[in-house]
Amino acid sequence: MATAATNNAEKTTIIEQNADEKLQADLDLNQKKLNFFNNLYLWAVAVAVLAGGMSFVGNVGTSRYSATVSILQDKISKQKDRDLDAYKKSADAKIAEAAQALASANTEIARLNLADTQLQARNLELESQIAPRRLMQPNMALVQTLDQMAPKIIRVSSYGLDPESAVLATQIMEFFGSQHFNLQDDRMNHSGMGGFGFGVRVTGPNTVLNDAIIAVLQSANIFAVSEPMPPENGIMLVPSFPSQPDASIFVGLKPLPGTFAPP
Repeated sequence: MATAATNNAEKTTIIEQNADEKLQADLDLNQKKLNFFNNLYLWAVAVAVLAGGMSFVGNVGTSRYSATVSILQDKISKQKDRDLDAYKKSADAKIAEAAQALASANTEIARLNLADTQLQARNLELESQIAPRRLMQPNMALVQTLDQMAPKIIRVSSYGLDPESAVLATQIMEFFGSQHFNLQDDRMNHSGMGGFGFGVRVTGPNTVLNDAIIAVLQSANIFAVSEPMPPENGIMLVPSFPSQPDASIFVGLKPLPGTFAPP
């Protein structure tokens, strides 16, 4: 926008300079004409003096000289007025053209700014979709309700080839460990050979505990549901645990649009 305005200002300045130069050239030409008639008059007087008719020639020559000067001055004045009017019209036309160009430039700048804003919004949306999940600060009222259920046993699981879910599972373990729950570490022990699951799945025999865990996770910006993961086939490296958990938290792949659940 600044560049377009600067270019238009430079164009207007050049137009004004050209008009001033043309007007000055016309004035110089008219001055040369006036000088010519002055010299012509002096030459005529000199000839008349030599011819012996100085008195007559002086009167006639002076009258003709004055008339010639008056005519030239009138022509110069009229030429100045014509040149000034032409300059004003030309300048007004150029200014209007520059204003139109500036308006077009402003319109284009506004269009580009809008496109840039829309692109930034799409980029932010895409970044939010692909950014790794992180456990945020949960609702403390829900945490207090969860504290009353400790020290229940919670098993935390994730897929073996998914570092993003393993990091989130680690955060979940640290949080529930701080709430004095007994934890069973089952991170990165599942192959997903039967199909990968998305989101965080909370299952187990204690449905009250399951619902409380889901509520806390959702308040911490983690999508969680009470549905089991797809059954697995093939080799699994699940360690043996001394007892069954009261609740199991399985951290699956991050949900993306069109998968198991919205992000």
